[in-house]
Amino acid sequence: DQHYIDLQPALVDVSAGFIVSAVRFVKEDNILRLAVEQGKPLKHGDIDLTTTSWVQNRPADKKDLTQTLPLGIHGFMRMNFDIVLGKPHQ
Repeated sequence: DQHYIDLQPALVDVSAGFIVSAVRFVKEDNILRLAVEQGKPLKHGDIDLTTTSWVQNRPADKKDLTQTLPLGIHGFMRMNFDIVLGKPHQ
């Protein structure tokens, strides 16, 4: 199966006073995307844990190249090697 990276922004509701409190990579339907958790800040840089929630992004359309980047059949495995070993110098 073809693998993709989701190119859509992962946003939090800053107008309601939220900030990014956590970030993780999620793989769904062969699409790797960045997920963000939002929470409201407290004094001294702490996060009010009663306000945290993972933001739901709209699903990416694999056919829309403005939303996804195709990686090929072995894309995730190749990307993992690049992260662990570093990209080779050209």
